[in-house]
Amino acid sequence: MKVERDPTTLPRRSTPASASRAPSLGPRLEAIASLIRPGRPLIDIGTDHARLPAILLAEARIPQALGTDKRHGPLREAQRTLERLACGDRLILRKGDGLRPILDAELEGYGTLVIAGMGGASISKIVEDPRLKRFRGRIVLQPNARYRALASLRCQLHNLGWSLVSETLARERGTIYIVMAAERSSSPPPLANPLVPRADIELQVSGPIDDLGRPPLHICYHYLGPCLNIMSPPHPLYGAWLRQEHRANRQVLSQACEDEARHRQLWQRLLDHQLDALEHDPRDGGDPSGMTCHP
Repeated sequence: MKVERDPTTLPRRSTPASASRAPSLGPRLEAIASLIRPGRPLIDIGTDHARLPAILLAEARIPQALGTDKRHGPLREAQRTLERLACGDRLILRKGDGLRPILDAELEGYGTLVIAGMGGASISKIVEDPRLKRFRGRIVLQPNARYRALASLRCQLHNLGWSLVSETLARERGTIYIVMAAERSSSPPPLANPLVPRADIELQVSGPIDDLGRPPLHICYHYLGPCLNIMSPPHPLYGAWLRQEHRANRQVLSQACEDEARHRQLWQRLLDHQLDALEHDPRDGGDPSGMTCHP
């Protein structure tokens, strides 16, 4: 799809295709790539060195890409990546924050929008942008966030009319990352409990475990992820991710203030429950809501 070049687009120089051999994606970027819409143009916000769009273009997994970043340094490196992989006019680079450097026609015509490697608050700010309503494709998010920040982001997506359709995990350099994909929905999946109308979601009522020994559905949805929690069999890294979160939570629990400690004790209880269920029945965690998740 051809779009009019924005005046902030960086100039580029062509490089012969034989000049460099295409590098491969690492586990985190490959997990992100696994959730994009193949064969459709890609927008990569916060593209950094543009490895994701450049390699996907080199491997013919997408036809065109637009990468943005608000910093000069990463965009200079992205220009070198573009030249090394001979992306030509198929990869456009622009400087700007969030959705600002993206044209309305691009929001309406591109297939996947990636926001990866940022904190939960930064991603939340972009997701809240009213211009995102123009986008009808799939958004793929990889937040560098844990605990309530992740839950808040899932809650925000739900409230804005986005349904999580897939989640996956990736381990890179000793850290396990969550990657999620969402699509616009006229009727997001119903939850067992009403959504808390603020970002700071409470683990409320009687705590996260009900009389049958199961976490309520809204807790599973926001804190554990609707797709990761119902995957059967579980994702190969799901147990390792639970243990990672368990260790991180214990490290800060003793130093937390009273209110924060109460939340983290409940989160610890939920993690203990999930780890126990995973150990005794790896296929535990069916889908009582009827929600379905797909890649």
